[in-house]
Amino acid sequence: GKTDLFDHDNVKIVTVFFGANDASDLELNPRHHVPLERYKSNMKEIVSLARGSFGEDVNIIFIAPPPVCHDARLKFQKDKYKSNMK
Repeated sequence: GKTDLFDHDNVKIVTVFFGANDASDLELNPRHHVPLERYKSNMKEIVSLARGSFGEDVNIIFIAPPPVCHDARLKFQKDKYKSNMK
């Protein structure tokens, strides 16, 4: 059956993994870019949700993506997906 993500007892640590899209630059990837203030607000909401579900003493670890080199990433994507490009 389906298990509720927050239906657990004695949670001590919550890990939150962010992907490369979370670090997208406005000019180079406007579709995935999240403005800094919204990013901060989202992080606060995640903390609030975790603490509200697991208690104020839960430890929360944010794992951020590595820096993105947009030029190298674009080249990789073009090389990898060139057969799908029109």
